[in-house]
Amino acid sequence: MRKGLVHVRPAHAAHRSAWDARCALTIIALSTGFVAQCAADLFKRDLAQASVALNIGGLDPFLWQLGERLDELAQRPDPPWVFMDEVASTMAMHLLLKAGERPDAHAARALTQHTVRKISEHVDAHLACELRLSDLAALCDMSPFHFSRQFKRETGFSPGRFIRMRRMKEASRLLVGTGLGIEDITAAVGYQDPSAFRRAFIQEHGMTPSRFRRGRFS
Repeated sequence: MRKGLVHVRPAHAAHRSAWDARCALTIIALSTGFVAQCAADLFKRDLAQASVALNIGGLDPFLWQLGERLDELAQRPDPPWVFMDEVASTMAMHLLLKAGERPDAHAARALTQHTVRKISEHVDAHLACELRLSDLAALCDMSPFHFSRQFKRETGFSPGRFIRMRRMKEASRLLVGTGLGIEDITAAVGYQDPSAFRRAFIQEHGMTPSRFRRGRFS
């Protein structure tokens, strides 16, 4: 075995592994229910029992890249759960397509402006909480995979990017409109790690939270 090879093991399949040297593995488990939910809108049928072929040590550069990305994100102090859900959904769809499943031709159900406002209001009301893609999709009665695609089509932003923008908008409001300390603001917009909050704020506003606050009052 070497770097770049992936193992695909169907649920409940017997499995035994052994190593004769040190190695590093990333193990990602996708439940059959999660796979079925991700695929429901695209395939238009029950795929909970879809047959994913056993593949030990196969080459799949795309699946490898998705796995590496999930591994890197999971190790962050504040994992971006919505984005990770999107990556996991893409992984599930990729496995189904490789297994020979084909989507049925149908008109994709779009999000209405009313639904987009509903999502936005929900996000704003739960900025301090852990927001998950499946929860947002459930508000629209869509699968996470389909919701993610339609949301980006309607707004121009992925759900993960949209949530970060709303959090940073609220953070900027708190910085200039209240006397809360930066640690309190960090928690108020859903971050546990101050460094992660600082990085996100710089990405959105081009400066640190402290500098943003000083600039508004200078």
